[in-house]
Amino acid sequence: MKIEIFIVYTLFTDEQPAHRSDEYKVGEKNVYSTHDFGKLKSDEAKTFAEKFNPNVEFIVNNQEINSVSDIENLIKQSNPDFIVNVADYPTGFIDFWVNEAAIKYKVPIFSAIVNKKHGKVYSVIPGSTACYYCQYLQDLESVPEYEEELKVIQTQEGNTNLNYYRSPNGALGPSCLFQGYYLANEIMRYLFQGTSSLLTFNKRFNINFLTNEQDYMELKRYDQCKICGELND
Repeated sequence: MKIEIFIVYTLFTDEQPAHRSDEYKVGEKNVYSTHDFGKLKSDEAKTFAEKFNPNVEFIVNNQEINSVSDIENLIKQSNPDFIVNVADYPTGFIDFWVNEAAIKYKVPIFSAIVNKKHGKVYSVIPGSTACYYCQYLQDLESVPEYEEELKVIQTQEGNTNLNYYRSPNGALGPSCLFQGYYLANEIMRYLFQGTSSLLTFNKRFNINFLTNEQDYMELKRYDQCKICGELND
């Protein structure tokens, strides 16, 4: 079985030309150690993956992502069976960009979001489930203030780069690992049992890392969604 996976993982911005391992990030994931200070995360991830399973081809593309078109070009280059989006930055943009490009090329998405207190996992199956923009519309119905909050995030000045603000995120390593394991299980369900077996099929998994409370939020598909509306039956 040959499976092509496109992983949106490490992003670069003008204020941080190379996303490298540092003392604040090393404890976040099992891939890195203190010996990796100053090295590109993507290169170290490739080394780790090849040692773990030499039969898996792990291709690294160190590229700055600044727009939807950047994602589209990577999709055209790699022709993936699905996309795994676990990128942090650009804050307030990346999930929308990946969603728009994936819907255009009808590529499934598996995504995890982690912050200090809460975590979310969702999947997008183009033409079958709500897309990320649908989630945004649904969130606005329950929390109208979210629109203003997102605008603040997208235009907040951070160091020298206005539009790609790197909001501080104090997520703990165990929280990141929990989301990673959950995401891996969802991907295995998709590969071996199909979309109907997904726990996140038209649902969003939410967890409070302080209390360990967990729930699934039913998602709605919006005919007026500007991204996936035309795919709705």
